[in-house]
Amino acid sequence: MTADEKKSTRALVRPFEIVGFAAVLAVFVGLIVIYVTRNVQLMAIFAGAAFIAALMIFSLLALSLKPSKEDQQARESLSK
Repeated sequence: MTADEKKSTRALVRPFEIVGFAAVLAVFVGLIVIYVTRNVQLMAIFAGAAFIAALMIFSLLALSLKPSKEDQQARESLSK
């Protein structure tokens, strides 16, 4: 695997990292709610809301970061 392929792979994996972090947070919230209330329907509502909120927050934070030189090079290699 060359350096360009490794950088472009990193750029491709980044959205899955954000979704993964949001899913882990949703599971954590769901476990807390099910432990406290013993209500599966309420757990599903809170876990879904936590997933959506975390996904939005993490995505907006990722957009606010200035891309590094490696990210810019990876984007240029993807557009070729």
